[in-house]
Amino acid sequence: MRNTLQEIKDVNPQTFEEFLPLYLEAHSHPFNRLLHFLGTNGALVYCAVVMWTGPLWLLLFSPLVGYLPAWFGHFFVESNIPATYSKPLWSIRGDIEMYKMMVSQKSIMHFDPHQG
Repeated sequence: MRNTLQEIKDVNPQTFEEFLPLYLEAHSHPFNRLLHFLGTNGALVYCAVVMWTGPLWLLLFSPLVGYLPAWFGHFFVESNIPATYSKPLWSIRGDIEMYKMMVSQKSIMHFDPHQG
């Protein structure tokens, strides 16, 4: 299993812009990205349904809806350790950036962090 935690530690990114290419590299397998996309959509739909129907304490389970497919993708498809364990806030932001790239059909594997 590839230790992305160690890779991030070795590079020691100081900004999110330095972290994002490492994050995207850890999501190079298309099926892993699909699982992340489905998990994010599932969590959004789950939150909307719970907010509409209640009880609101069920919102506590929304991270599971999003993270379980993503972690499955890391451990069994990509064979690496999720970056969430080393940089949780940057990982959430990276997931949002990757989600926006997928929705806009922007290439993830040829991402240039210096391009707008």
